[in-house]
Amino acid sequence: MADSYDVVIIGAGPAGLAAARTIARAGARTALVDKMGPGGQLLNIGEIRGSALAPAGTRGPDLIATLVDEVTDAGCELLVDEVTAIAPAWTVTMLDQEVRSSVVVLATGMEQGTTGLANEAQFKGHGVSHCAECDGPLYAGKRVVVAGSDRWAMQEAFDLASVAGHVTLVTEPGCAPLSEAPARPLDQRGNLTCIAGRIADLKGAERLEEVVVEGVSGRAALPAAGLFVYSNRRAATGIAGLDGVLSQDGFVVAQADGTTAAARLVACGDVRMNAMHCIDAAIADGERAGQNALRQLAAFAGR
Repeated sequence: MADSYDVVIIGAGPAGLAAARTIARAGARTALVDKMGPGGQLLNIGEIRGSALAPAGTRGPDLIATLVDEVTDAGCELLVDEVTAIAPAWTVTMLDQEVRSSVVVLATGMEQGTTGLANEAQFKGHGVSHCAECDGPLYAGKRVVVAGSDRWAMQEAFDLASVAGHVTLVTEPGCAPLSEAPARPLDQRGNLTCIAGRIADLKGAERLEEVVVEGVSGRAALPAAGLFVYSNRRAATGIAGLDGVLSQDGFVVAQADGTTAAARLVACGDVRMNAMHCIDAAIADGERAGQNALRQLAAFAGR
């Protein structure tokens, strides 16, 4: 392991891997860091649907394996470590090491979703989950609820529909999944229902038994053995000491004190404002961020 790099990418999901591939292929000294190793949320995806980059039948781990091979073949160094802080100009501090980098690419994705309810933690591991691929088989033949209004929530709902007895996708009124889902040919079993509303309460003794939804027509109690939560997800910017919003271009970063971070910090993927939250968009965004990072690196070297 080197103690300095041209570019360090933090987060090894599809966006971070695409950025690392682009930068390393250009010959820059590149490191890709993730506390869990490469993959990100894509490791928890079953069959990838609606992607122009993945052949039919490709599963999330399959695509990750391909991207990792391309990244390592390009000469990028993979570091399995937890980044605890980054300081401008840039020092990247991890649990086991500290490195310097001329440019940092932030590809840390999103935090887990939450209902915001006080008793949500009570049911974590007892009905509340955040991963359909991991926990879906536990609910074979049972009724489950998915809460979320983005493409990720819709993907998870379709995955669960292949094993659960019935899936109810609860989305914000007027959101894209609610309008798109009836036109999608993926619900082969006819056991996926979309409703507009928000999760208002969770009920159960030792395990989740019922999800209360506040909808346009009032409250409805849905029997449910499981609740998969993807609502209210926030960009995972805490590692950079930021207040949660990275600009659309990936450069200007609003901090808690109202100042902006120095140049040479580039963001990509779901951590960035207005991200599309789908695999193809994350990879394309990572490639753009890689090119942006290379331009920042060249400008820094020319000073």
